[in-house]
Amino acid sequence: MKKYIWSWSDEYGNYINTADSLEKIVIEVLDNQFFGSDSVIVKVINGRFAIEIIDGEIKIHYDIEESEDAVCEFLQEVSNDMGRPDKFSIQKAKALLDS
Repeated sequence: MKKYIWSWSDEYGNYINTADSLEKIVIEVLDNQFFGSDSVIVKVINGRFAIEIIDGEIKIHYDIEESEDAVCEFLQEVSNDMGRPDKFSIQKAKALLDS
């Protein structure tokens, strides 16, 4: 069973996905959707994400907590910075099954 259920909406539709980790969600969105696989480095260090995004000549560093809320807020911030209307939600899969 996957550990997280996450949703994402953009100008084209709404998507519901599953993932084994918050790291995989961050990589899926940043690497595969917003930037390219050579533009993003994600490391988990002591319960925090160290994220580096290379945008042309500019390197942007982020340090965020490894939590559902922090990841949603971060992805929303990046989306807003890019002028995109995307929205995100992440829940632990077990919490959804128990409700």
